[in-house]
Amino acid sequence: MDNIKQVPIIIGIAVLFTLFITLSIEAFYTSPKYEDFCNPQTQAKLYREPYPVKIPPTNCTDIYSTDQRVQSCYNQRGNPIFDYDSKGCQIYKECDYCQRDYDDARKIHDRNIFLITAPLGLITIIFGLYFGIDFIGSGFMFGGIATLFYGTVRYFGEANKYLRVLIILIELLIVVWIGYKKLWNKQKNKK
Repeated sequence: MDNIKQVPIIIGIAVLFTLFITLSIEAFYTSPKYEDFCNPQTQAKLYREPYPVKIPPTNCTDIYSTDQRVQSCYNQRGNPIFDYDSKGCQIYKECDYCQRDYDDARKIHDRNIFLITAPLGLITIIFGLYFGIDFIGSGFMFGGIATLFYGTVRYFGEANKYLRVLIILIELLIVVWIGYKKLWNKQKNKK
């Protein structure tokens, strides 16, 4: 009966520890906000209605294929902003890089979250392995694994394919090591 009572404590420690770590990180190292990079009114101009003339534009050149500035803007991960001339044809106005700048800041932030949570998760796992009270130690181990998982998920999409494989391999080896150290050795010692 005592083992059944320990399960909620293990789950509670794991969940609350993970929440504590993630909320603490967000409190002191906040995520970049889209609004800090992109002005909503400027973004609305990107998708505004076409030139308001009653007669459709005629003899317009395809600005997407003829204006090098448009292609250069796209190549630099920007969004071209257009205006309209007196005939109602699009003309290139400027390149808006706010989305690119926001994405770059978010990628750096997510990488840093991983670099913070990975060591914290590992330290917590090791702490849980050696904590004197078994079920509390198990809660911290699960919390460490969940914290490690959280950081991995945040960064995983931005890591290159080889780094992804390496990260998952290391995390898999850690979980196998925990299983061996905590469970297998304990069963072996009982025999």
